[in-house]
Amino acid sequence: MCPACGEPLRVEWLRPLLLGAVAVVAVVLALWAGPRLRHAWQSLPPLSVVNTAREVVTEIPGLLLWIPTLTPSLTPSPTAIPTRTSTATPTPTLTPLPTPTQTPPPTETPIPTSTPSPTATRSRTTATRLPATSTSPASTSTPLPSLEAPVLRQPKDGTSYQNKLQIKLSWTASFTLGSDQFFEIAMRFTQQGTEVVRAYIVQDREWTVDTALYLLADADTNRAYHWRVRAVQRSWDPAGKAFYIPASYPSDEWVFYWE
Repeated sequence: MCPACGEPLRVEWLRPLLLGAVAVVAVVLALWAGPRLRHAWQSLPPLSVVNTAREVVTEIPGLLLWIPTLTPSLTPSPTAIPTRTSTATPTPTLTPLPTPTQTPPPTETPIPTSTPSPTATRSRTTATRLPATSTSPASTSTPLPSLEAPVLRQPKDGTSYQNKLQIKLSWTASFTLGSDQFFEIAMRFTQQGTEVVRAYIVQDREWTVDTALYLLADADTNRAYHWRVRAVQRSWDPAGKAFYIPASYPSDEWVFYWE
């Protein structure tokens, strides 16, 4: 109510409503225009803004404003980026390997070959016993045998015989004898404690043991008779006497017992 006249006062509701609407519009405009003005201001060069402001101030008389003078900043000098200095990698030095020294192979020492002494004989038609002490004439060198050794067949090694029987020895050979080549059978036994060797010359590949040899071997040896065969070549000395040179290697030595 009015304090002066007592009349009830009318509520003026329109003015607050208008003020509120203006405030809302102002806020909306500020929100809409603020970022744009800020962007435009930031996009303006500072020097252009200052010059424009000075021109406006000089055109309005009586307006006293102090506009600071912009001092251009020094152009920043680019900072030199340190350059990586490459460290030279040392090149490995190749050390040559020592050259292996070849060791010469061992030299084989030839094994001396024993050359049996030729034994003289008397005849080529029948088996002939040669003296154990007969020797061939002296010569400067003895040729090595060129034929293979004969192979013994009968009797088998270690065969025993009883009584005075005929014992036949036989063998094989891989060669054929020439007209002046023969087989030599060497019989070895012990008689009264002394070793005796008797040689027989034949051209056949078998020979019947001479019965005169029966019981000549000592009893303490079980009457053992050792025998072997080889091929020989007949030759002649200056006096016209025949002697024999080994033409093949000797066979194995077998034994038979004759009691």
